[in-house]
Amino acid sequence: MFSSNSWSSFFEYIGIIVVTYFFILGYTIYKKDISHLIFSKQKKLQEATEVPARKPDLLPMVHELVCELGLIIRNASENKPALSELKFALKQKIKDFLILDTTEYKGKINLYIEQELEICGIHGILPEEIEQLWKFP
Repeated sequence: MFSSNSWSSFFEYIGIIVVTYFFILGYTIYKKDISHLIFSKQKKLQEATEVPARKPDLLPMVHELVCELGLIIRNASENKPALSELKFALKQKIKDFLILDTTEYKGKINLYIEQELEICGIHGILPEEIEQLWKFP
């Protein structure tokens, strides 16, 4: 029986047993470290392959709103409507651009409205009333 086995096959069997033993021993001792190493690499790989969400470019919207608000104010300076009608028209235009309400552009748009009203000679709309143009029920 032993004569049919060679020394090379004996060492192969012993090598396989030793490697298996150390693998099981290492896995039981370093289970948390190995799982952390494997899953952190997968997480980093997943983060690297994900495309970050792009914020929409709001400048074209700001430009469009400012142009249309300026047009409304200039028309109001020529036609001399009541202030309530002017505020209503501005509010209706701002209603289409409510996405800008939570951005840093809102204050600049309000300042633009205030300055444009002053340039066109329309008085009686306070900064607080301009802020109220962004409020909807």
